[in-house]
Amino acid sequence: MTKTLWLKGLHLDGFPVSVLVAYGILRVLAEEQDAGGVQLLFADPFKYPVAGLLGIDRQQLINYLVNHLSKTPPLPQAVLQRQSLKESEDMLYSLTPSNPRARRFMSALYLVRKKESLLTPLDTSKGRQRLLNTLKKAWDLLSKLPLAHELDKVLFSDVLVLAGQKLLSKGEEEYGRVGWHPSQYRRWAERARDPEKEGFMKTVRIHPIAILLAWEAVPLFTLFHGTDGPMGAGVTEVESPNPSLVLPIPGEPITLEMLRALLYQAPLAIKSSRTSWPPEVAIWRSRRLGHPTKTDEPYPVFSAAELV
Repeated sequence: MTKTLWLKGLHLDGFPVSVLVAYGILRVLAEEQDAGGVQLLFADPFKYPVAGLLGIDRQQLINYLVNHLSKTPPLPQAVLQRQSLKESEDMLYSLTPSNPRARRFMSALYLVRKKESLLTPLDTSKGRQRLLNTLKKAWDLLSKLPLAHELDKVLFSDVLVLAGQKLLSKGEEEYGRVGWHPSQYRRWAERARDPEKEGFMKTVRIHPIAILLAWEAVPLFTLFHGTDGPMGAGVTEVESPNPSLVLPIPGEPITLEMLRALLYQAPLAIKSSRTSWPPEVAIWRSRRLGHPTKTDEPYPVFSAAELV
């Protein structure tokens, strides 16, 4: 029997970013690195999930991911230079005919509508915290890190960099400003937790490698027009200022295509009796708090996940 490679750094305390990393790794291996046969599962899915992979060993996984991260920017460089996803829609769309990666992200980042496209709920941009800027900083930082070593730490230790911990031997650059974990909760700039007044090193940060691997999960959260309005794979209340991620956590091995199917079904499953939902698959939900524009509301951030 094939031995499971347990990714001990991708556990419940890191949700939702840690489960996004697990999803992103599966997508990269199956869709961009041609590592056929790899499957994803979680230990203890209903109490304290920890991600694992079947069909790959530790060194193979590190090699595949180092190859991918070192050669593949999160989005085309011209797009990363833009201020916001909203401003980047036309540029990214223009790249889709010749760029398969742009096509994969396009359908998850934007839902085209007559007046204005709906943006992915995973965009937690507000004020100084801009998703494209965070992705660019994380990508730029990779060249200064011992990539294989840091990747091993993220996968087998923790997706977070704790207060006081350093990544660089000389100085420390700002990174990790994205609301994919409850530790990233911040009030608006005038309030007590102003990032300008609170030293960067005194805060918990999301590891830049975790940011980039979680980003690889975004194409799985496709936006589409449903019979009752906009919908999303793995998302409820997609038009609301406070949408939720609904995250399938399988206790048995699944392929990428099975994960896609579960993400499409999960928002409907939590509203029904789940008669057709696999009993070995848990669903954890993480609600987005804050508001993307209102100045008297916190920065958008996903809350600690709860079992549905």
